[in-house]
Order: sequence, then C-alpha cells, then structure tokens
Amino acid sequence: MNITPDPASIEILIVDDNPTNLGLLDAILTEAGWRVRIAPNGLTALSSAALKAPHLVLLDINMPDLDGWEVCRRMKADADMREVPIIFLSALTETEDKLKGFEAGGVDYITKPFSASEVLARVKVHIHLSVTKAMLTDQRGELMREVELRRHAEEELRRANDVLEEKIRERTADLTRANLALTTSEQRYMDLYDHSPDMYVSVNAETARIEMCNQTLADKLRYTKAEIVGKPIFDLYHPECMDEVKKAFQSFVTTGEVHNAELALKKRDGAKVDVNLNVTSVRDACGKVKYSRSCWIDISERKRIERALAAAREQAERANQAKSEFLAMMSHEIRTPMNAILGNIELLQEPDITDNERRAYLAVQQQAGESLLTLIDDILELSRLEAGGAEQVSLCSFNLHQLLHSVASLLDRLADSKGTAIQVEMEENLSHTWIGDERRIRQILLNLLGNAVKFTDEGQVRLKARSAPEGEGVAITVADTGIGIPEPQQQRIFEHFYQVDSTSTRPYGGSGLGLAIVHKLIRLLRGSITMESALGVGTCFDMVLPLREDVADGSKQVAPVEAPSVSQPSKEPELRVLLAEDSLDNALLIQSFMKRTPHHLTVVVNGALALEKVQSDAFDLVLMDMQMPIMDGYEATRLIRRWEVEHGRTPLPVLALTAHALHGDRDKSLEAGCDRHLTKPIKKRLLLKVLSEYANGATSQKIV
Repeated sequence: MNITPDPASIEILIVDDNPTNLGLLDAILTEAGWRVRIAPNGLTALSSAALKAPHLVLLDINMPDLDGWEVCRRMKADADMREVPIIFLSALTETEDKLKGFEAGGVDYITKPFSASEVLARVKVHIHLSVTKAMLTDQRGELMREVELRRHAEEELRRANDVLEEKIRERTADLTRANLALTTSEQRYMDLYDHSPDMYVSVNAETARIEMCNQTLADKLRYTKAEIVGKPIFDLYHPECMDEVKKAFQSFVTTGEVHNAELALKKRDGAKVDVNLNVTSVRDACGKVKYSRSCWIDISERKRIERALAAAREQAERANQAKSEFLAMMSHEIRTPMNAILGNIELLQEPDITDNERRAYLAVQQQAGESLLTLIDDILELSRLEAGGAEQVSLCSFNLHQLLHSVASLLDRLADSKGTAIQVEMEENLSHTWIGDERRIRQILLNLLGNAVKFTDEGQVRLKARSAPEGEGVAITVADTGIGIPEPQQQRIFEHFYQVDSTSTRPYGGSGLGLAIVHKLIRLLRGSITMESALGVGTCFDMVLPLREDVADGSKQVAPVEAPSVSQPSKEPELRVLLAEDSLDNALLIQSFMKRTPHHLTVVVNGALALEKVQSDAFDLVLMDMQMPIMDGYEATRLIRRWEVEHGRTPLPVLALTAHALHGDRDKSLEAGCDRHLTKPIKKRLLLKVLSEYANGATSQKIV
C-alpha cells in the first residue's frame, strides 16, 4: 500500500511577519509541489485557518500583536485545527523556548536561518506522519465498525438461537402430542416429519444405531432413507468433529438431552454440512433413555459468514502489521542517511575545520544523498512493478560482454576497499550481441553483484555468462564467497523488505528491496532464477534469460574501449545555453557547475520566458525544467518546435532537466520534443559531459 500523499493535495500555511522569510518558504514548498497559503501575522493566520484548516502550519514565534505561542494555543483550541501539525520557526534556540513551543502544541522546531533541505525534510516527515495517523484513525474506525457489526451479528445469532431453541421445544412437544394420537394422524405426522426444513433422526441409546430419519436428512446428505436407517450414528458425522460427537452422544445417554451442540455432518461425497444439534429422549417405565429425538439445523451459511468475518479481521491485522513494519523500515533507512547529511552540514558550518575535514564531510554527504536516492528509486521501481506499470519491455541489440564489464567496473572500487576481487567470465563461444531489455538486465546485475560485494568481506565475487540449456538464451551466474544465507531464511529471500538479519544491530544496511525487484524483473523478462547458499561458504544465484542472439551482429567481437579524452575547458567551443528553471537554488547550482567552462548561461524562470528568449535571441542549447509556473516545460518545448517549423529554423537541442524520474516521464519529455531526458539530482560530471558532447558537434539523438 502506498501512503505517500500527492503533494498537490497538501496545503501548508506559512505565518511570518518577515516578507523575505515568507517568500523563501513559499518558493521552497511550492517547488516541492505543495500548495501554500501565507499570513503576515497571527490574526491573519487564525482567520485563514478558521476558513479552511491547512494540512500543516509553519509558524514564526516573534511577531507583533500575537506571538507564535499564542497563535498555536488558539489554533489547538479549535477542533478543526487540533490534529494539524504546527512547526515553529524562530531564531530562539534556548531549550525553554523550545519547550514552551511544544507545550503550546507544536510538533517540531526549525531554527533560523534555515536550509531548504531541512525545511523540506521536516515538512515531509510531519505531513507523512499526519497522513499516516489519519489513515490509522480511519482504519481503526473501520475496524471498530466491523467489530460493532460483528457484535450486532452475534446478538442476532443469539436471538436466532433462542428462537431456534424455542422452536425445537415447540416441535418436540408437537412430536409428543403426535405420538399420542399416532393412530389417527400418522400419515399427517410422517408428511410433516419428512418434509420439515430441519433434519430429524432417532437413535437407539444402547446400540447407537439410527432407527428412523426424515427425508430432509436423506436429501441433504444425498442418501436414501433406507441407506441411513441401521447405520451407526457416528457414520453420518464428519471425522474432524468426532470427539465432540462422542461427548454429545454420552450426554444423550446419561441425561437424555443435548442442547445447541455445533457439529458437522458428512455428505456422501465427503462434503461437510455444519449443523446445530438438539436432542430430547424417550424413556422406558424405569426412566432409562431408550432412543433420541434428534434435530439438526443447517447452519452452514452462518458458519460461512463467521469464517469470512474472521478471515477479514486476520487480513486487516496482517495488513496493519505489514504497514507498521514498512514504516519502521522506511523511517530507519531514511533517517540514517538524513542524519549523516544534517550532521555534516552542521560540521561544515564550524569556523575552524580544515580542508581535509571539509572534503571528508562533503564525501559523507554525497554518499548519504546517493543512498537516499537509491532507496527512493528502489521504492518507485517496486511500486511500478507491483502496480503493473512497468510491464513494457524495451528490446534492443546490446553487447553482453561490455554490459558485464560495465556493471563490474561500477563496483570495483567498493570491492577493492574490502579486499574482494570481482571476476568476470564469459563462455568462449558465447555470442557477444543479443536482443533484450539491456536496462532491466543491467538493473538485475547491479542488484545481484552489489549484494555479493556487500556481503563478501574476503575472497572473490564471480560474474559468469554462458549459453542457457537447450539454447534458451543466456544463463548468468553471480557467485560469492561471502557470509551465506541460513537455510530457514532462503525461502523468503525474495520477499519485500526481507533481510536475513533484521535486528537493530545488523552489520549490513539496506532496505531489503533489491532481491524483490530482481525477482519481479526476471519474471517480467520471462526468465527464471534459483539460489544455492551455505552459511559461511557463500551464495550463488543462477538465472536464465530468454534472450535472442542478434544474428546480424552476432559475429562481431568487442572492440577495445578507450578511455574518453578529457578536453581542456579553454579549448572547448563555447555554447550559449538557456536554462529554464523556476527554482533559484537549482539555477544557482547549474551556474556553479558551469562557472569554469567557456559556456555562457542565461536563466529564465518559466516556459513562457524561455519561448520568448528562443524566439528573440540565439542559443546553442536549452536546459528545460518540465514543471514550472505560468507555462511548464512540456508546453514550452512543443511551442518551440512549432515555431521552428513555421519559420524554417534548424531544431535547437532541448534537454529536459527535471525531477520527474519515472520511466513514463522520459517518454513524456521525448514526445513533447525534447532531445534528452536528464533527471535531478544531476551530477556535475554528467552535465558537463553532455554539454561537451554538444559543444563538440553531437547530434540531437533522443537518448537519456
């Protein structure tokens, strides 16, 4: 279940008497996709909240008229605002000031001056918590309603049982009276007896054999009356309730009565019929029980409803438990790198740090940020696969030899740091070029090889490709000499969020999503995967991918891959670059990336201005954000392409530079007319490499 809210559905109220702070917070939150209301003072904020409660409030403390604490107290006194999270904004840093804010009803505290990442992180966390709390409240309400419905149902069943018991007593009395008048009403009695909606039987107390039954019983069990009469009563019961049957029979023999015993009869084909049994008896002159008057009432439908209710309750409990485990796992996996990022930001602000320390802190920040990005990508990928949104397989010709070495090279540095060697092998006669989904296969190999390196502290990791059995494609093995997987855990290794060691002291991190994604991707590609592992020896994954050999190119050998030459910035041709970006922070970042290049950068803040600039000035390349106010990047690109056609202009390279990172987002950018789709966060090296390609005459081939 995905509980992440749509940012566009979230409205945030910002209260601050400082216009600069209002503008900055408005820009930060609007860029993140949230809707924003602003209030310059406490009275305006209270009026705005009274009209419509926001989802979250960012509240300054020091304001004229009403300070933030009083505004918070008044908001919390309003029933509509009581559950809305309030985060205080202030330069006050004393503990007692923070305690005062929490006592007023605040949930968090952001110290000025604040950073965009801190604001976004805290806002996201509290909106996520608020939405989660609301969902839990709704689910609890649903469960309470279900419990109430069940209580009413049980009450109805109790009343029905009382009615049934009374009905049985009445029918038993009728039978007694009928016996007294048997000579005159036997036919009428037998007709009533045989066609009663309930099942009747008479059992000899000494032999436990059936002396008489009605037609309803025979029809229900799909026997004839002749086949039933003379049978031991135990033969009619289902084996699973035989212990209860023996207790009921003993009660009949000793007391002459059985009341509301819930048992099960057995049809001819073995099917079960749930029944409610009530028994009275006929005694001899000495008071000894002779035979029974037994009545079975079919309660199969009632039992079915009860089982369905129980199953629904169990399913709800499992879903709630799975959600709790997911939230706990995600909280840990997000907070761990976020702690490193925020902590190192604080360290970087210290005045006396050395250059080496600064580089070390920045390296930790980068590693933590990449870890967060990997987690987000994994969650999105798994979500797409679960929802069936990633069912499209993109087939193309690719070089398997290069793919294997490329994946291994990405993990060489990590393997070297652990003293582990990555060995890549390829069967001698195996073709180099195949047709398949290279991107998906790369993703599978990165997950498997990454796990192998992570869990191998000494020895080697082996990546081997060979022909699949019976020529069904390619078989790839990823084997390591790592810690291995205990046998009890091997059956669950491909489950979502499952980790062999899930304790808080586990030595290896991770979200437990990698192998789940691998399993689903291999199924998507119609392949198969098996695993063998021994604790302390290592693990081996074998997969078979039904690839087709590229006959047209299959004989080609792999050309040596030369390291790309690094052009000196001073010798590289100049580019006139137009950047359409509504985020000042992102625009500053791109400017900083390009400041040591010969390129000239012009920045506009929306698509409409970008269109005007393209029509009025000369540019060599456009970097286009796709989500901007007034006119987004998709519309701007379409209008640029239309203008170029109408005026006979050579198409200008337009590169999407966006935070929309799903597979469908790439297609949407290319359909709008973009030449490439670059995703944020973008690394400096990649951006400069792309600019260098165009500066040195790269064509506008539509690639990512």
